[in-house]
Amino acid sequence: MSWSALRLPAVEARVAEASARLGDAEWFTGSFTAGDLMMISVLLAIEGSALLAAHPNLVSCVSYVSRGTARPAFRQALADQMAGFTGHPPPGVAVAAAGAGEVRDGTARLS
Repeated sequence: MSWSALRLPAVEARVAEASARLGDAEWFTGSFTAGDLMMISVLLAIEGSALLAAHPNLVSCVSYVSRGTARPAFRQALADQMAGFTGHPPPGVAVAAAGAGEVRDGTARLS
């Protein structure tokens, strides 16, 4: 049995717990917070899976995820996070990671 299959019951329990905790509320703590940003990101990763089928308050068209992803703060946070995933590492990172040079002032210099 794979490690993911072994963890599935715990993941299902956590999703059920999150759904019960949210209930009919708009946000987990009453107002939109960084915690909501993080939870929505996690739920987006498993959106469309059977894990969420029993929890429409989390993923329906008027759900927690829909409300959260519509917020400018969420869109900005996601854009900021994804900006680092351009396919091109920041200056010096590839060289430094390979141990082939040094990085000074954010610029790679080959040895």
